[in-house]
Amino acid sequence: MKLLDLGGGFPGRLYPKATFDKFADVITRALDEHFPASSGVRIIAEPGTFHTRSAGYLVANVIAKRVNKVDINERRERVSDGDEPFIWIYYLNVGVFNG
Repeated sequence: MKLLDLGGGFPGRLYPKATFDKFADVITRALDEHFPASSGVRIIAEPGTFHTRSAGYLVANVIAKRVNKVDINERRERVSDGDEPFIWIYYLNVGVFNG
């Protein structure tokens, strides 16, 4: 064997206790044991998802914003500014099919 591809799929923010350092420590120990430098095996990994998972949820442009007064008796959520309840509605440039 000349190449070992560890692949990707490392979890990102879904598992906050799973840090990259913890993954690297476990993987490094296993690789040192099973594929020492003297084996000549080239090792690669693809941790892209780990580094970009949280950013992926933020990629959108806010194209409009509307602030509505909300009747306290009919509201589901409330954000108050003094005594008047408001709801903020943000419109994004992505939809269900082009996100």
